[in-house]
Amino acid sequence: MRLPKKITAQYLRNKKACEEEVEQFTRVFPNGAEVTRANVIKAQRAKLDLDWFIGSVTGTIERFDEEWKVLYLRCRNRQIGKETYHKAVRELEREHILTAFGVK
Repeated sequence: MRLPKKITAQYLRNKKACEEEVEQFTRVFPNGAEVTRANVIKAQRAKLDLDWFIGSVTGTIERFDEEWKVLYLRCRNRQIGKETYHKAVRELEREHILTAFGVK
């Protein structure tokens, strides 16, 4: 799968993103965004739907879900706290996106 160097509102529309999410993306990244660690963190802080992005753009949702379930069960079984869980999920999102786009 060939991924673009820059994510734009039009690219998201072509991938069938909901218009509300496209509008939010445009507010955060009015000129689109290259996939960088800083921009993924910015998207997370803006509460963009990165789970959808992972599933619809990167093609790694099955692996992401498997890794997420491990974290979820560890939290549910009180092996890790909620704060640690949320931090780990954010890092998991970042790594799936950055790896798919070949960003180190």
